[in-house]
Amino acid sequence: MTLLTTNQVIKQLKQGLSLQKAELSHIDLQGLNLDKADFAHAYLRNANLS
Repeated sequence: MTLLTTNQVIKQLKQGLSLQKAELSHIDLQGLNLDKADFAHAYLRNANLS
């Protein structure tokens, strides 16, 4: 798994791409609209999704 940056995640979400199996540890996505985000099997250790 490659660690994604906040900007990469935002870009993928805007394109409607899945974040399945993504490396998102320590990422801060606070305040983003994550309603349609697919985080199945993503690595979310210490991620801020609030």
